[in-house]
Amino acid sequence: HVIPGMAQAESISFFTGLTMRWFRDAFCAEEKLIAERLGVDAYSLLEEMASRVPAGSHGVMPIFSDAMHFKQWYHAAPSFIN
Repeated sequence: HVIPGMAQAESISFFTGLTMRWFRDAFCAEEKLIAERLGVDAYSLLEEMASRVPAGSHGVMPIFSDAMHFKQWYHAAPSFIN
């Protein structure tokens, strides 16, 4: 572990770009407007904002299915917990 007492949940991520676009479109309407006003890419703005979040994201954990196809989900639908 890089930070004593901290751990990182890790997995292989499929469709990473699709997931980023889903997050941007579902949750970031205001950030998209701000990015447009500033003349920057919305993803760049989101990355800059994310860089200020401490390691561990205040305990928030994203949970995604192992497949992005809803008919094949074996786990709960995508969610953010904690």
